[in-house]
Amino acid sequence: MKEDEKIIIEYFDECEVHYKRLWRLNKNMAIHYGYWDENTKTLSEALENENKLLAKLAAIKQNDEVLDAGCGVGGSAIFLAKQFGCRVTGITLSKKQVDSCYKNAEKHSVSDHVKFICGNFTKMDFAVETFDVVWAIESACYAPDKKELLKEFKRVLKTGGRLIIADGFLKDEVLSKRENRKFNKWINSWGMPNLSRISEFQQYLNELNYEGIEIYEITKYVMPSAEIIYVPSVVMYPLTKILEWIRIRKRIQSMHIYGSIYQYITLRDGIWHYCIFKAVKR
Repeated sequence: MKEDEKIIIEYFDECEVHYKRLWRLNKNMAIHYGYWDENTKTLSEALENENKLLAKLAAIKQNDEVLDAGCGVGGSAIFLAKQFGCRVTGITLSKKQVDSCYKNAEKHSVSDHVKFICGNFTKMDFAVETFDVVWAIESACYAPDKKELLKEFKRVLKTGGRLIIADGFLKDEVLSKRENRKFNKWINSWGMPNLSRISEFQQYLNELNYEGIEIYEITKYVMPSAEIIYVPSVVMYPLTKILEWIRIRKRIQSMHIYGSIYQYITLRDGIWHYCIFKAVKR
């Protein structure tokens, strides 16, 4: 296993406790930011809203075969199976998450519509043109080489298949030294190797001959979630460091809290944006 894979697995497995407490992971089955429109009142609604929005943009249909690339604990896959009756395959590096996926699928009575595998979505064993839709929600950021990731997604997409990606993207302007320090405090604490710039990601899609490329910048609709993460992190970080010092908590867990402070600061300061990319394989 590559070192970057080990970092990602450790991050999600060891920091899952935070998502369970703050994001109500056992109920919501989601790790993403969500989408806060003018009618959204709760985090649970926001998380479901983002699934609904992406499903609409991807035009999910009952007979679709969907790949959930970076499926977490299965929330999006289960949502799609329940709402549309489509078949979904989820892939994640974490064996712990795969186990959670199957438990959640059984709980929600969609076991016959979903399957989950442990693997790296940058290099998959699926045959060419296997899926009608590739769905990646806040997972592309964990791929070291974004162009190679998009190349692999294109390989497994059927002709006419749809790609839908929701994630964080660096602003196009060059970061100052101060901005770069703040940015690295975030991504290094959350197990991410890098973020692609918005224009860079669009260029990769063009170079790989994706068509119908659409970009939606929705930062203001995820900002409430960034704030929800930020406030308790500021309060808890000193205590977390004490718990780390007396060996009750692990360093990666205290670093996750530290990074949770800077995810908000960097988003607020416009260092990165939250975008949805939609494209079609022709």
